[in-house]
Amino acid sequence: MKSGTTAGMLIIAEKTIDPDAIIKIQSADAKEFTGLVYAPHNHVEIGADTDNGDMCAQGGIHGPKCKHPFPFCVSKFGQFSDWTAIVSKNIKINDGVELVMNADYAGSDIPVPRGIGSGGSIALVK
Repeated sequence: MKSGTTAGMLIIAEKTIDPDAIIKIQSADAKEFTGLVYAPHNHVEIGADTDNGDMCAQGGIHGPKCKHPFPFCVSKFGQFSDWTAIVSKNIKINDGVELVMNADYAGSDIPVPRGIGSGGSIALVK
């Protein structure tokens, strides 16, 4: 959203959701994913088997140990996003997905929520 109290938010997980719930963001072609995923009490899982047939999954016909003979086996999730922030209990990135985190906060027309992007860098924090 670009305006209002949820401006800049892509996904907001309510505190009432089961803390063991998994917020799944699945796409074979999510190259633009600008905004904040806010699920501080939940697990976030990015990506899915990009061809929907286990061809790219671990242990599948062409799992990550091979050189990915098919270009659809590697999805660069978020590569064209101005910025992406994820606040979660933990994050899992599935086989065949490369999560690209950009930090062009100033160049984006998507508002940046307070507390996100103040330093302009990307960090994985425990």
